[in-house]
Amino acid sequence: MYVAGPSEIAYFAQINSVYNYFDMKMPIIYPRASATLVENKIHNLLTKFNLGLTELSVNYDGIQKRISDSMSEIKIEEEFEKTFLEVNNVFANLENITKNIDITLINNLKTTKEKTEHLLKVYEEKLYNAQKRNNSIALEQLEKVKNNIFPKGNLQERELNLIYYLNKYSNSITDKIYHELDVTSFQHQLIQL
Repeated sequence: MYVAGPSEIAYFAQINSVYNYFDMKMPIIYPRASATLVENKIHNLLTKFNLGLTELSVNYDGIQKRISDSMSEIKIEEEFEKTFLEVNNVFANLENITKNIDITLINNLKTTKEKTEHLLKVYEEKLYNAQKRNNSIALEQLEKVKNNIFPKGNLQERELNLIYYLNKYSNSITDKIYHELDVTSFQHQLIQL
């Protein structure tokens, strides 16, 4: 039996034919357990922001917007959805007027609409950034969560050494990991410290 990480499993899948060529039996490949250690303060922030591990790794910008919006009385995204509907109505009305007066101006109107929508999107981003500055404490906490769970954008186990946790929590952490890590689960696991 060979306990392997995801990359090693992929390598073994590629070299299966080599084992066959030499008439050798390939060892049983067993995926190694994978886990992220979550300290209490990080767990509390995950709970506060109602976040999951997968969401953090996939949609960080969306999470920032959601948290920023939830902390503000003004929901920028909702307001701009209404604004874009109103703009579309205005331009639909202008299109009807233009068709009745001079149809050759339709392309000019479409260009004006595209420019207007672009400028509104730029302005929406500026408003979002201003709101983000206003909510900087919560966003700093979110950044702390992300950096703790995905240091340098990678899984903890790829960037942090267990020595950090041993130094902070003593040898008792190895017992906790031993008892809580399910080696029969092939899913990434969270272990709360």
